[in-house]
Amino acid sequence: MIAAKTIACASLLFVAAFQASSPATAPQAAPAPGTGVPTPPVESPVLPADAINQSAGGTAIGSAERAVTEALRGLELAQLEYTAELSELVEAFPSYSPHPTAWTGKLRIVGSSTMGPLLTNLGIGFETLYPQLDITVQQGGSEIGLGALREGRCDLAAMSRPLTSAERDELRRSTGKEPVEAVIGMDGVCVFVNRDNPIPGLTKAQCNGIFSIQHSRVPRPVYRWNQADPASPLGDEFISLYVPDLESGTLSMFRSWCMPGEEITTSMRFTEPGPSSVVNACCAYPAAIGLAGFGHRQPRARMVPIGESSEGPFVAPSVQSIRDGSYPMTRPLTVVFLAAQGSAGDEVILDFLRFVMSETGQDQLVTLNFVPPKIESIPAWLGTRRNDLWN
Repeated sequence: MIAAKTIACASLLFVAAFQASSPATAPQAAPAPGTGVPTPPVESPVLPADAINQSAGGTAIGSAERAVTEALRGLELAQLEYTAELSELVEAFPSYSPHPTAWTGKLRIVGSSTMGPLLTNLGIGFETLYPQLDITVQQGGSEIGLGALREGRCDLAAMSRPLTSAERDELRRSTGKEPVEAVIGMDGVCVFVNRDNPIPGLTKAQCNGIFSIQHSRVPRPVYRWNQADPASPLGDEFISLYVPDLESGTLSMFRSWCMPGEEITTSMRFTEPGPSSVVNACCAYPAAIGLAGFGHRQPRARMVPIGESSEGPFVAPSVQSIRDGSYPMTRPLTVVFLAAQGSAGDEVILDFLRFVMSETGQDQLVTLNFVPPKIESIPAWLGTRRNDLWN
């Protein structure tokens, strides 16, 4: 997953480097994906004179090769980061020992698009141990999963947020059963910029001024980079906003943090088909800013520290700040099921969740760039652990 996203980013860099080094024509603006609105052209990188190959055609190829090499070096560093920071966390989870019962039938999971790829991979791994069990995963959003659970169309609802008390009461009333939720991982909603953009941090008010059409927290909207950061080398260049679909949970959480009840501005806004496209734009365009999850980070884009006010503290998204909740836009990755009163729940569901909360399951979660929950958060109803094994 990390490799695929890095290669996509490297491809953008190759094209940008080739265009920037070609003396024939300047790069032309192209429509942003899914908008029909011209995208700002890629700025030419400044290269040291002694770093340019002056042989015929050498300038373009040399620039592109350097860009790709730099992106691949970022991939190597990302892999080292996993080894150094996350291996110990993953190894703290118990190993999964297959259940003596050969599970059969179906396990239906509906909900969060953020969690869809993760749950699909986990389902495939669990099916490998129990070939007669059929696990289906349907994406569409947390609310879709909640509705399917209430109507009996799924066994597990995937939600990239916790249940509200009103939702919990409604599930009890409409089903006569007790809703049970488990946090299987953590994520954070992040503000991305190009890696070469040195802006040190953004406040809640600044984010409101950049992204909100009402900009209730500031007297005037923030359109240019020197309005957000007077020292910005981008000067008075317009800020280009890249956001996911307006119905996304990512955008919903960002709005609740800095612009509740307000709408995303239409000025210099480009709506992308998904969070990976948002981060790709931040990789490619120096003046870009975008919203996506921590799990979609890439080497050529930077996650900006955010703070409640100019006095700080400014907190950068990281494995630690997301796990301990100090990052302001931390969110849980949650699954919800229904249990009869006095029951822990269906045994197949419980065993699947033991697999998810095992070293194997958490390794898959981390491979997809999510963050493991604290080992202490494993609920007691999931069972006992003995000699580093689920029993």
